[in-house]
Amino acid sequence: MSKQNSKNEFIKVGIIAKAHGIKGELSLKCLAESPDLLQGDVFIGKSQPDAKPAKVLKTRNHHGNILATISGVVDRNQAEELRGSSIYIPASKLPQLSDDEVYLYQLHGLAVSTRNDDGSKSHLGTIEAIETPSGQELWHIRTDSGKEVIFPAVEEFVVSIDLEQKETIIAPPPGLLEIYL
Repeated sequence: MSKQNSKNEFIKVGIIAKAHGIKGELSLKCLAESPDLLQGDVFIGKSQPDAKPAKVLKTRNHHGNILATISGVVDRNQAEELRGSSIYIPASKLPQLSDDEVYLYQLHGLAVSTRNDDGSKSHLGTIEAIETPSGQELWHIRTDSGKEVIFPAVEEFVVSIDLEQKETIIAPPPGLLEIYL
């Protein structure tokens, strides 16, 4: 599996929720495991293609969100203009992973197959979305017929992930697929 990050790939790590105070400070919802990724050079925009370079000068925790000071944003009006914008970083800025780890964004769009008793594979669908409520990773898999399967992506049910082949093989618990299909 390749663990190299594309230099042209950008990852959303935060969303600007609102202005905070009168001096241009922003309240951010952090989407990254580590708020440290919100530091320094970032890109801000309503969508990735529209994102412009920016620099986060400082951050601090505040009631479950992150408050940030961004270069050039000096008053509440400028901060309000950024409400709803996303904060992106180059994928190359992400920490290097070990060989048995992947980033969640790398799973989007992967083909999902199940392993048959005879060792062959059966195509199930494609990973459409990933959620982590209460720390439990759930994959939303869209089948070719348009049905959605919500799969608990725990180590015992994920046989392999091959980013080069853009495929993952799963071994769902008995009865799970029957609930959805």
